[in-house]
Amino acid sequence: MAGLTWVAEIGVEELPARYLPGLTADWGTAVRRALEEARLEAEVTVAASPRRLVAQGTVSPRQTPLTRQVKGPGVEAAYRHGQPTAAYHGFLRRLGVGPEAVRVVDGYLVAEVEAPREPAERVLPEALSAALAALPLPRSMRWGAGEARFLRPIRWALLLLEDQALPWTVAGVRAGRATYGNRTDHPGPLTVASAGAYADALAQGMVMLSQAGREAAIAAGGRRLAEAEGAVMEADPALLTEVAALVEWPTPFLGRFEERYLAVPEPVLVASMKGHQRYFPLRNADGSLYPGFVGVRNGVGEDLELVRRGNEKVLRARLEDAAFFFTADRRRPLADREPELDRVVFHAELGTLGDKLRRLLTLAGRSRAALGLDRQEAVDLGRAVRLAKCDLLTHVVEEFPELQGVMGGIYARMDGEAEAVARALEEQYRPAGPEDAIPDGRVGQALVLLDRLDTLAGAQIRGIRVSGSEDPFGLRRAALAAGRVLVEGDLDPEAAILELAAWAAEGFGVGGPEGREVARAVTAFVQARLEGYLAERGGTDPALVAALLAAPAPWGSYRRRLAWAAEAAASPAWAEVQRIFKRLDRVWDRSGAELPEVPADAPAAEQELAAALAAPRGEADDDLGGWWRWAQVLVPVVDAFFEAVLVNDPDPAVRARRMDLVGAARAALLEPVDWSRL
Repeated sequence: MAGLTWVAEIGVEELPARYLPGLTADWGTAVRRALEEARLEAEVTVAASPRRLVAQGTVSPRQTPLTRQVKGPGVEAAYRHGQPTAAYHGFLRRLGVGPEAVRVVDGYLVAEVEAPREPAERVLPEALSAALAALPLPRSMRWGAGEARFLRPIRWALLLLEDQALPWTVAGVRAGRATYGNRTDHPGPLTVASAGAYADALAQGMVMLSQAGREAAIAAGGRRLAEAEGAVMEADPALLTEVAALVEWPTPFLGRFEERYLAVPEPVLVASMKGHQRYFPLRNADGSLYPGFVGVRNGVGEDLELVRRGNEKVLRARLEDAAFFFTADRRRPLADREPELDRVVFHAELGTLGDKLRRLLTLAGRSRAALGLDRQEAVDLGRAVRLAKCDLLTHVVEEFPELQGVMGGIYARMDGEAEAVARALEEQYRPAGPEDAIPDGRVGQALVLLDRLDTLAGAQIRGIRVSGSEDPFGLRRAALAAGRVLVEGDLDPEAAILELAAWAAEGFGVGGPEGREVARAVTAFVQARLEGYLAERGGTDPALVAALLAAPAPWGSYRRRLAWAAEAAASPAWAEVQRIFKRLDRVWDRSGAELPEVPADAPAAEQELAAALAAPRGEADDDLGGWWRWAQVLVPVVDAFFEAVLVNDPDPAVRARRMDLVGAARAALLEPVDWSRL
C-alpha cells in the first residue's frame, strides 16, 4: 500500500535465544491487531535480534473513516407539540451535527456521527504501546527503580515516521533517533535520519536484522569452511535457529580438535560440541565424525585466529572431561549399577527407580503373551527392563542428561548384551514429542508401552494430575507415547490396553474393582491424547482409533486393525453393522451376555440367531476378514429376530433367555470395535 514509512525499535539487553522466534511472531500479531484497532491501515513486518525488537512498514496518513450511531433522547422528550425541544437541540449541539444527521429509530433519536480521523503521528505511538502491553511474555523481570516488566531490561527506543521522530516512551525510556550496533564492533549510538534509512544504519552498525538472513549466512559460511576441509557441516535446524538468535552479525570460523578424542563415543563428542558450545560438528563423506567443528562469532572477522584458538581450548577441556567420564564409566559393567537404583527417587509418590524396575519386571513377565512376544523377545524385554535406568547412574549421563538411553545402548553393546536389548535401551525415551518416531524394535516398543503404563497408573493412583498447561511429570507425553506404540507399532497384543493398565495398577497394590477403575481412567487418558494427536495430523479418523482401542478383545496389531477398519468403514455394510449394534444396545437391559441354551421349540428366528452366534467367526482368533464376513451375515439374522420375537416376553424365563441372546450378540459385535464410540 502507498503510505508513510515508519519504523519502531525497542533496544534491550540480550534476549534469551529460545524465546526469540516465538517473541517475534507474537510481536507481529500484537502490532497488527493494535494498528487495526487504532484504525490505521498499515503494512507491517517484524523482526528481532538478540538486542532489539523491531516493527516497520507503511501506514496511512490518517485513521480510516468510522461512522458510529449515537442514541439520544426519546421522541416524547425531543418534541413537544411537533416542535424540537431543548433536549433535541442539546443532543445535536453535543455531537456537533445538524438536523440532517438525525433520524428516529424505535422511538429514539439516533445520530450518525463521523469519528475524528486523527493523523498517524498522533495515533501510532499509542497503538505501539498497546501492542507492547498486549505482548504475551513467557517470563518477565523488573529492573531499576521502575515498575516496568519485560523479558530483559529496555535500554533505548526509536520511533520514526518518515523523517519525523515521534514522541514515545517505553518503560520510562524516551524514544529518539538513535539505534545501536552489535555490542562487539559498534557499541556506540548511530543516528537514524529517517525510517527509510534504518536498514543502512543497522548495516553500518554490523547488525543483520533478519533471523532468516542470519541463518543463511551461518549455513553458507559453515558449508564453505567444511568443504575446504573435505568435510560436511552437520545439518541441525534447531541448533541453526538457536545460534542465529544468539548473534547479530554472524561470522563462522573453523576449529579442530585432536583425533585421539574420536575414541570417545560419538554422541558424547557431539553433545559436547552442540550442547555446551553451540558448535556445528563436521563429518566425513562416509558420515563418520571429522575432528573439527564450525563455530560462530558475533561480529566481523577481525582477530578470528585468536577467537578460533580460544574456542579450541575451551572445547579441548570439555572433551578431556568427557573422555575422563567415559573411561570411569567403563571400569564396571552397566548391570553392576542395578542395586544402586534403590537410592534414586523416581517420584516422591511413586518410589525409587528400583521400585519401578521391580514393578516393570513383574509387568513384563505377565505381558509376554499379552503383547504377542516370542520366547527370545520376552527374555530380551526382561533384560532391557533391568538395564533401562542404569545409565542414569553413569558419569557421562550425569554430565549430559540428554544422552540418557543413548549411553545405555552404547554401554550395553560394549558389555556384550543382545542387540535387541541395546536398541531397546537407546529407544526407551522415544517418542520424545509428536514429531519423534516410536522405537523401531518390538522389544523397545514393549518397554516403552509398559514403562508409560506403569507411570500413568501410578499417577492415577497417587492423585497426580495434569492441569491446564501444567504437566510437570510429562503425563500427556507418556500417554501419547503409549497410544502411538499401540497404533503405529509392530506388537500383536492379545490383551486390551484396559487389561494391561489394570496389571500396571496391581504393581502399586491396587487390584479388583478399584484397579479396573484406575485402568479405565488410564485408558481414557491415552485415548484422548491419541485422538488429539491424530486429529491434528488428519488422514485418520480419531473416533475410529478410539473405537479400536476401547474394544475389549484386541485382534492382533492395532496398526493392522486400523488398516482393516479404514477399508471396512468405506463399505455400505459398515453402517448396517453399526445399525444392528445400536439396536441391540438399546434393547439390552445390561443383564447377562453369555450365549444361552435355546430350546428346540423356540421360534426359528431365535434359534437362527443362537446358531449364528455359536458359529466360527473366522479361521483363527485374529482373522479380521473372517469376522467381518460373519458380522455382515449377522445383520439380516438380527433383523429377523427382532421382527419375529418379542424380547420382553411375559414369561420371565423366556424374557431372560432372549435378553441374554441380545447381550451375547452385542458382545460379539464389540470384540474388535467399540461401536458405541462411533
